[in-house]
Amino acid sequence: MLDIIYLILIFIVGSISIQISNGIFIMPYLLYLTNLQTKKSIVLTAVMGILYALQTDKVIEILFFFALFYIIFYQILKYLKYTYMNVVIFSLAEQILWAVVFEKGLDYIGIFIPFVFYNLFNLLFMKFYKKTKAGAVKQ
Repeated sequence: MLDIIYLILIFIVGSISIQISNGIFIMPYLLYLTNLQTKKSIVLTAVMGILYALQTDKVIEILFFFALFYIIFYQILKYLKYTYMNVVIFSLAEQILWAVVFEKGLDYIGIFIPFVFYNLFNLLFMKFYKKTKAGAVKQ
């Protein structure tokens, strides 16, 4: 249910033109899906990539970015646990990756405010992860 609601949220946020970074919504969910390490998470990553890519003019770049993100963080999560400290590190990495790929400027306000929201969304997904079967087995 969470997955469907979140995909709808990403579609709605991508459809309206607002001055926030869509990465605040997308990157924490991708980290959550990557950490699940299931076939369902791969399919949901592809669906989310397609939903977001169809709303922009950078279709190939976005699909490549989603695939690359999934592969890199999948490899990192093999060796690191999905803990609060690592989530802070992932939040910073997610923000930098999003800014570099989508050419967003980084200033003090542009770093601090999204960083707070990246952490909030990542911590929210960490709580959902701990309630899943995969999270219960790994804990």
